[in-house]
Amino acid sequence: MKHNAKLFLALPLALLLGAGSPHAQLSQYNFEQAISGMMSAGSRAAQVSHLRNLTGIVVIRLRWIVVFRTPGEEPNVAAISISAQKNAAGIARLRSALQVNPVTRAALADKGISISRVVAVKIVGGGYLKVFIL
Repeated sequence: MKHNAKLFLALPLALLLGAGSPHAQLSQYNFEQAISGMMSAGSRAAQVSHLRNLTGIVVIRLRWIVVFRTPGEEPNVAAISISAQKNAAGIARLRSALQVNPVTRAALADKGISISRVVAVKIVGGGYLKVFIL
């Protein structure tokens, strides 16, 4: 029963994260998470180095923008590039941690994602890794 309860809780999370789809578009919410993730990339590197199991990876392509109904609500793609430049040292540490960890390296390779494109990650409950790429 305990296993079924975990599965019951994990399924909505997987659907919410788009686990059935290897890539997601950039929404305002994902934009905010990406900027925050770039700012904390260096500290997330330590967390990534300790990951031993991944249930899945959701890839957010920061250049795939959702079409918004109200003009002016679109994420600012230029701000993403500027944030990546400002946080380059932390992003380099994050990429190094992703490369050194065999679990994350293999999972990204399975998705065809080059670690050199990763600018942020978010570790999500249930063993999911949300990866933001340029």
